[in-house]
Amino acid sequence: MPNRLKGVDMNYFKEAEQILYSVPKKEAAITQMTKRRERLTKKVAPRLQYAYESEGSERSDGQEILNDAAELAELIRSIDDATAELEEIHGAVDAIDDAQLRTLLSCWYFKRMTKEKIAEVLDVWSIGTVYVKRKKAIAWFAYLYWGRQIDEKIAKKVAKKS
Repeated sequence: MPNRLKGVDMNYFKEAEQILYSVPKKEAAITQMTKRRERLTKKVAPRLQYAYESEGSERSDGQEILNDAAELAELIRSIDDATAELEEIHGAVDAIDDAQLRTLLSCWYFKRMTKEKIAEVLDVWSIGTVYVKRKKAIAWFAYLYWGRQIDEKIAKKVAKKS
């Protein structure tokens, strides 16, 4: 498919699709990282407390405690970053005025429903209509996600030509 966003450096449509397709994987990763954080916290917290209380005494596992604490800090940062990214994505989807387009994005990219099931949910009779609405929804998502980097006229143009 040719790039219909002439005059811009990236194909916002494809980039937007990749971002939307990544949401279920990001959510699963956050769940796994949160479980890992809980396990690591249970392991590190008592040892940090003991190390703090016995400050000045020789401890052979001091470096291991520091490594575990650094790993925990990095894990917390990764969870926060991934959560913030998901909030941005969901915020752009939620900002789309048309409820049917929001539903379509959720069904297509997050729930991975069949096109037939999406047509049923949207109460449209044609799969072709689902594809047209998907392109319009992607155009609006891209506009809302990247803000001023993509002009509203371009988003409308992509939606109309699709």
